[in-house]
Amino acid sequence: MTQDYRHKLTRADLKWFSVEPYEAARGLTAREWAEQLNLRKLMFVLAEPPMREALDVAGMVVELLRAPLRKTDNALLSLPRRGPTVSDLTIDQVYNMRYALDGLPVLEQCIAYEKEREGDDLSVPNLPWQKYRSVIGQSFDDYVRENEIFHAGTQVNVDLNASDSEILADFKDWLAQKRRAAGSMAAKRRTDNKDFESWVKNRVLPYIDLLLLSQATGRPLTHSLAGELLFWDEDVDATEKVRKTVRPLAMQLLDSQFIAAIERQPDGVEGKS
Repeated sequence: MTQDYRHKLTRADLKWFSVEPYEAARGLTAREWAEQLNLRKLMFVLAEPPMREALDVAGMVVELLRAPLRKTDNALLSLPRRGPTVSDLTIDQVYNMRYALDGLPVLEQCIAYEKEREGDDLSVPNLPWQKYRSVIGQSFDDYVRENEIFHAGTQVNVDLNASDSEILADFKDWLAQKRRAAGSMAAKRRTDNKDFESWVKNRVLPYIDLLLLSQATGRPLTHSLAGELLFWDEDVDATEKVRKTVRPLAMQLLDSQFIAAIERQPDGVEGKS
């Protein structure tokens, strides 16, 4: 698949897409759901640049969209894929961060900001380039969420001159806010057939795979396109359904703690509300 970092995904790009193969998910057990979600978590990691180009991850995702419920390699999925939850960025991670803005409108504003800033007297207030600060000075996480872009992971600034207690208190507040914004949560009760039916009915798994395609190609997926693809056969406001119901469910299902909880859950055990 040709990479195009300047355009959103369109209906024409996905004219072959169908939700029908995902109907078989109605028969998945809790452990099988965990396997499918772990596979997608792994593929989101592979879909980060520059790995996505080297491995043709976009091609892998297209195959997944066509046959979404293939058997997974349990040995591969059980391998530890993460180091410490807190660590320094490596040089290659910093280098690869330059891809994060590819295809986003804000990239042009960053470039214009730099060009207009060159040669200006920074001591003079209200210079033309300062109009960009309200946009490019905002949180990157907030920007991608508000613009319907999936982004796995984040980067933070830590003031090591502050005391341990200050840093820990601020990090606790920051993490709580991010968890709320992302809908990140562990399962607070056992999942059961009602949950599985809800995930299938709301077509959460195909939505996750469309997000994967967006990540692998660098082309944003809008709520409106996702709604058109997922709920073409329903008389609903599909865009709002994606925004208010499907995306929050998808973010919950992609949460590592949530997946671990349902993975540990014995199959055939009904959950308690």
